[in-house]
Amino acid sequence: MGVLDLCVCEVLHGLSDDAEAARVLGHLRRFEIFQTGGIEFATEAARNYRQLRQRGRTVRNTIDCIIATFCLREGHALLHSDHDFDPFEDKLGLQVVHA
Repeated sequence: MGVLDLCVCEVLHGLSDDAEAARVLGHLRRFEIFQTGGIEFATEAARNYRQLRQRGRTVRNTIDCIIATFCLREGHALLHSDHDFDPFEDKLGLQVVHA
């Protein structure tokens, strides 16, 4: 079980101060932190976005494309409670665990 580096960023930027961020980061570091990035990965995430849009399912958030693409590419199931990931599950075969 792990967390994407971009998800760590999303969690931390919502906190009110550095002390709270350090405390939460300590908890997040209990999980494996997966690195994202690179041109091949960016290209793949954009391709997934276009495929879904062509099938009538426009994804509202770029980071959702990145998270879902990472899970698809690496064979991870995604734990979530966000309907924005439904097109990835329905159309691209994303494995999910609903919270």
